[in-house]
Amino acid sequence: MNMLRRSVGRAVRSRIVPYVALYAVLLALHLQFTLGTGDDPMYAAMLDQYSLAYFSLWHYYTWSARTLIEAVVCIVEALPAIVWRLADPLCITLCAACIVRLARLEDRPAGRWAVCGLALCYPWQDMSSAGWVCTTLVFVWPLLAALAALLPLGESLRGNRPRAWQCAAALPLTLYAANMELLAGLLTLLLLAYLACVVASAAPLAGVGAAWAVRGQYRLCTHLSGHSAAVRQ
Repeated sequence: MNMLRRSVGRAVRSRIVPYVALYAVLLALHLQFTLGTGDDPMYAAMLDQYSLAYFSLWHYYTWSARTLIEAVVCIVEALPAIVWRLADPLCITLCAACIVRLARLEDRPAGRWAVCGLALCYPWQDMSSAGWVCTTLVFVWPLLAALAALLPLGESLRGNRPRAWQCAAALPLTLYAANMELLAGLLTLLLLAYLACVVASAAPLAGVGAAWAVRGQYRLCTHLSGHSAAVRQ
């Protein structure tokens, strides 16, 4: 009995177990989802009719928002379904891990478990009407990119110097995330809040890389937030 209690205690305090548990539950759910609903069949057949370059160009001149994102949708839809069933739970789990890191909860077991638990509270079945695959790729995967792009800024706010590769990766992640118009606006507001915190604290950004990343991210977001919803004639 004491051994069982110690094992449970170690699992509760573990930094990895909450995410493993979240991934396992999500994977079990994803393996049961019936695919092929909503817009999924349309995207699945897209590359059988057009090249990816032609689709992306047509999409840009029709509605410039989500051009990059929907190109990824076409690619993933053309792959075996098991790829999405394995990858999507991982993306949701990584979203939870990024939130824990940004919220500075990594040293609080209750915080880690709470964030992972909240990830399961969303009624995922609501996505079936629009298509499981395309809906998660349009909303969840860009959200992961946005959260990951904010990690270097979170490190900077802690007074730590972000690594060069993190700052470099933040720019393509921001480009991908901000191609979703809602995230473009949200990231712009978050970057402005970050800059306001830096100015209010009268402290320089922790490292040249962080300053370079913030400048690049802000320019991408402001450009895409004003440009992404344009409808071309």
